Amino acid sequence: KDIKVCILKLNTSVMKKFFKISGIVLLVIIAAMIILPFAFKGKIISTVKEEINKNLNAKVDFTDFGLSLFRNFPNFSLRLDGLSVVGVEDFEGDTLTKISSLRLSLDLMSVIRGSAYEIKSISIIDPMINLKVLENGKANWDITKPSEVVAEEVSDTTSGGDFQLKLKRFEIKGADFVYDDATMPMIIKMVNLNSVITGDLTADVTTIKTKNTTIDEFTVGMDGINYLYKTKVQISSEIEADLNAFKFTFKDNEFGFNDLFLVFEGFVAMPESDIDMDIRFGTKKTEFKSILSMVPAIFMKDFEGLKAEGSLKLDGFAKGVYNEKSVPAFGLDLLVQNGMFQYPDLPAAVTNVGINTKITNPGGDLDKTVVDVSKFHVEMGGNPFDINLLLKTPMSNPDVKAGVKGIIDLANVKDFYPLEEGQNLNGVFEASLDIAGRMSSLENERYDEFKADGSLLISNLLYKDKSFPDGVELKTMGLKFSPQYASLSALEAKMGKSDFKANGRIDNIIEFVFNDKVLKGNLNLSSNLIDLNEFMGESTETAQ
Repeated sequence: KDIKVCILKLNTSVMKKFFKISGIVLLVIIAAMIILPFAFKGKIISTVKEEINKNLNAKVDFTDFGLSLFRNFPNFSLRLDGLSVVGVEDFEGDTLTKISSLRLSLDLMSVIRGSAYEIKSISIIDPMINLKVLENGKANWDITKPSEVVAEEVSDTTSGGDFQLKLKRFEIKGADFVYDDATMPMIIKMVNLNSVITGDLTADVTTIKTKNTTIDEFTVGMDGINYLYKTKVQISSEIEADLNAFKFTFKDNEFGFNDLFLVFEGFVAMPESDIDMDIRFGTKKTEFKSILSMVPAIFMKDFEGLKAEGSLKLDGFAKGVYNEKSVPAFGLDLLVQNGMFQYPDLPAAVTNVGINTKITNPGGDLDKTVVDVSKFHVEMGGNPFDINLLLKTPMSNPDVKAGVKGIIDLANVKDFYPLEEGQNLNGVFEASLDIAGRMSSLENERYDEFKADGSLLISNLLYKDKSFPDGVELKTMGLKFSPQYASLSALEAKMGKSDFKANGRIDNIIEFVFNDKVLKGNLNLSSNLIDLNEFMGESTETAQ
């Protein structure tokens, strides 16, 4: 009995000591989690500022920062709020980026050891990114100091720097992005980009995944033409990455543009300066309505309620090497059959839509590209409209064969397309044009080698909306085409109180359309009254 009592007392004592020690250890851990961020806060922040100041040629600032071990234990969480990067010199005052909050996850042991800090994850909240390239080719993101300057300031270290990326997660939320390149000229805009990318980027071979990449509005424009306009983008991808060979293989990928979803297969490799690729893509949906979503005017007008019929086939490929001297072989096939669409509550439909387009290039030279729109047919309000185009050698000497033929009764547009409140549209548009030949024939004034025959006639056009309550009238406009010029037989228009009459000729119109030449012409203009106030708009300022 006495032995049992002693053992029981001993066990009780041991248990008390165990809980006591465990409690002390727990308190020490909690205390360390609270104290360590403050203990290393100054060191980490000074390192951040030092790294920024000695490597970047820009004005960098942030409004607040924080450190924590609770958020992502056992790693440090570093937070920078109100981060901004503003350009200098040629980009003085231009904001390269503004970030509401930037969060980094740092490996705790790398901080304690004092070695290069290992960054495991990055989260960027509500960034505004504004990338700009001037006409002389200088870019506003080229803000790193020259290597010889950095070499003088940075001490030699085997760690390769004070920070090392060992990313396993990258997140960006609510990003607005602009890329404005004056050398092309090209502009790309993204509104509300959200993405989470995961993968062990420290491994030689890893799988990179993103399941939540979305863009509310995606716009791509070049030379004043928007090829994508406020397009909604969704991306779900799984990419096998060989980071040694810099090769990325598409395993399970879906890219959505509005209602058009494409599936990708193949790989892209960048072992050196060349880009090697073998990519195939095609549509996941085969309904005609999917391709209609890429027409901004249709997608932004009650697209969900749109009734549509018809089949769609869209696929393409790119295979070969891309560099400054060569392009890969590529192709694109678009086929639409028996297409129609009708808006809810409207009496008429757009019918008999048929499209057959092929774009091909065997590789090597971009000038070998052939664009063949053998069929583009649509019927609006019972009136057929047809377009065809065959374009060869587009870079060196465009060889064009094209035709446009049809009638559009603008008074019927309200029956198959929803106009805005207050809009009114009337008039008739008639086109009949055939052209064939090489641009060099026009440039060298060998007009007998180039065919251009046809006419364009607009009659009794009337357009009204809230901006033009008095309307814009075009009673008549007639253009007759020849290889040398388009003759303007008559133009009679009225805008508010102002009236215009004109005739004459327009030179270089075909070269202007297909070869980006300067548009020239001679016009005879007469008017009874031109009210400049209608063109300038009413001033809100009061004269003193």
